[in-house]
Amino acid sequence: MNRIMELQRKLVPEAMDLLERRFVILRLISREEPLGRRTLAQRTGLTERVVRAETDFLKSRDFIDI
Repeated sequence: MNRIMELQRKLVPEAMDLLERRFVILRLISREEPLGRRTLAQRTGLTERVVRAETDFLKSRDFIDI
């Protein structure tokens, strides 16, 4: 499994950043729900636009309810 992750990191380094960002958002929502997008943006250090895009993606995949 680690070998696959290393290959993926070399081929698509931004994928790991994206995975980590989405995981941080999911973890914060899980721990502190309900959270608004503005608060989520402040806690993660992301812009509201990025948080909106990520939460829309997560909602479309049924990871979160808005």
